[in-house]
This record gives sequence, structure tokens and C-alpha cells, in this order.
Amino acid sequence: MGSNEEPANSSQLFNDHANELLKIINGSANARNKKVEVMAEHVHEMQTIYATRLDGLIAKLLQVEKERDNLKNMATQVQPSVIADQLTFAQVASGSVAPKQNSKHSQKHILHIMPKEGDQNDSMSTSFNTTRQILTNTVPISQLGIGIQKIQQHKSTGLSVYCRNDQEVHKLKDALQNSDKLTAEIPVKRNPVITILQKGTVIKPTLTDDIIQQNPQLTDKDGIKIVYKSKPTRQNNTIIKLEVSPLNYRAIVFNDYRLYIGDECARARDEDPTLQCFECGRFGHKAANCRNKRADQERMCMNCGQRHNGACQASEPKCCNCSHHNELVISRKWNDKVDTKHSALDRANCTMYKRAKEFASQYINYEY
Repeated sequence: MGSNEEPANSSQLFNDHANELLKIINGSANARNKKVEVMAEHVHEMQTIYATRLDGLIAKLLQVEKERDNLKNMATQVQPSVIADQLTFAQVASGSVAPKQNSKHSQKHILHIMPKEGDQNDSMSTSFNTTRQILTNTVPISQLGIGIQKIQQHKSTGLSVYCRNDQEVHKLKDALQNSDKLTAEIPVKRNPVITILQKGTVIKPTLTDDIIQQNPQLTDKDGIKIVYKSKPTRQNNTIIKLEVSPLNYRAIVFNDYRLYIGDECARARDEDPTLQCFECGRFGHKAANCRNKRADQERMCMNCGQRHNGACQASEPKCCNCSHHNELVISRKWNDKVDTKHSALDRANCTMYKRAKEFASQYINYEY
């Protein structure tokens, strides 16, 4: 009897363990399924959120495109015959439509006003402010309908008056024609100069004629001439400076500064109109005309901003022009200090050079 009951008990025990194991497996499977269901719900929620955001972005894009079309229609109504970025060369060359304007240049309309020579010692015309007061009392600017953009000091006692266009400049000049205290003069502007690199050392005497022949966009046949030729470079090239008329300059800018010369396409660049003196470091004149020469022959060092002979031993650069400007800022109580930690020859970082270049560009006849 005892031997028959023992196997029965073992079998029952095995079945109990198996059932418990199945319950554990089923329980973990149910828990896993619940986790999967929760994750699926989260994914569905995220899909809904992203779909809503995408619909909003699409709606905004459609709105932007609609506004763009409206602006394009407005521009077409203002100039129906001209669509942006589709200008023909004939329109540009004729001057009826300006080409894509080079952001480096903006045409200024200036009139120089000075006290008359007989009044130089007069107490009423000894400063910029008094000259400006005389102008205000002499010319009814508001009645003439002249829009003055700004007035700057010219030389010691004069004014540089910036108007909106050439017509207003001439109108202001005519209004001062009979003045017994002031004289007015429209500054003479020079033609632009561009620089090109010509391969080889032999420059044909017919170079300008060849350029006109190969570049039909240059319609002013007499509006180009050579003003400078360099000595051959180490690569046996020649740097050539060409003075061009405003009409030809517009065409060169419109053609992205490319000129076809012989068997190559040369890239032109604007000649920097800024003069810098290597005697004193200042802008606006050359060393031959410098009034700041020293009897001891010590030149201004372009690196440290001090006068000395020989190599500069300064540990860091200091611009003489920006330093001089900061001295004026302090003495005249301006609020316009600039950085001085650069060489006076550093075109990229010198604030005073950038201002000098902008000033010099006003006297170049770009005709924009």
C-alpha cells in the first residue's frame, strides 16, 4: 500500500508545480501585453500631436507663399514691364532700370557750402555751427521742398549737405547763388577705376579696343582707358587699372565683374578710392602732400601707432587713426569709441578706414 501511494503523491506534486509555473508565465505575458498596449497608446498620441503640428506648418507655409505672391503682384503693378531678376541688358544699359545694385556703393548727392572769402574773419562765420545757422537763415529749405538727409562738416568752417537727389542739389545751389555770405559748389566726381590681372608681360596697345570688341555689353566705346600698368609679377602677370565710364561700369557690375580678354575670362575688382599717407598714417592724402612730416624724419609706425625708425618692437598692434579718434571722443564728449587693437593697415578691422572709404566713395561717379 505504501509503495502505491508514494508515486501518486509525486505526480500530484509535479502537477501542482506545473500549474504554478503556468500561472507565472501567463501573468508575465499579461503584464508584457499591458506594457505593449500602453506603449502603443503613447505612440498613437505622439502621431496625433505631430500630425497636428505638421498641419499647422503646412498652413503657415501656404500663408507665406500667398503673401509672397501678393508682394510679387504689387511689384509688378509698380513696374509692369520689369520683373525682379529678369532684367534685360538693354534696360540696364539704357539707364531706365538699375541693375542689381552692388551693396558696396550708394550714390550720394552732395553740395559743399563755404563762407565767402571776405567773411572768413567775420565772427558770424568762424565755425561749422555758425555757417549752418547762416544757411538756415538764408535759404527757406521747407518752402523749396528740399529733403536734407544730413549735414557734415567740410574742411574747417564749411558744410557738406546731403540731399535726396541731384535735382535738390541744384535747387539748393541756385538758392545760394545770390548770397553775399555763402558759396556753393557741387563736388566733381571721378570715374570708377577697376583692376584686372592680365596674363603675360606684353600688353597689346589695342587692349581697350579688344575689350570693347569682346564684351558687347560695354556700349560706351570711348569710356575705357588704361591708367596704370604694373611691372611683371613673380608669376609673369601684369596688374592693369582701367578707368571706365559710369555706363560701362554699370554693365561690368551687371555681368558680375567678368571681362573677356583674349583667351581668358578676367575677374575685375573695384579700385580702392581711399588714400592713406605712409608718413603720418592718416587718410585722404599721400605722403608727398603730408603736412604732418617731422623734421627728425621719424615716420608714424603703422603697427604700434608711435613715431620711430627701424623695426617695430611692440608686442601688440595699435591703430594710430582709431587712437586719434578716441582722443577726440574724450575731448569732445562723444559716445563713439572704437577698437584700436589692430594695425593701421588692417582693412578688415579698422573702423576709421571703413569710414574713410565710405567718404571717398562719395566722390566716385558710380551713377546708381
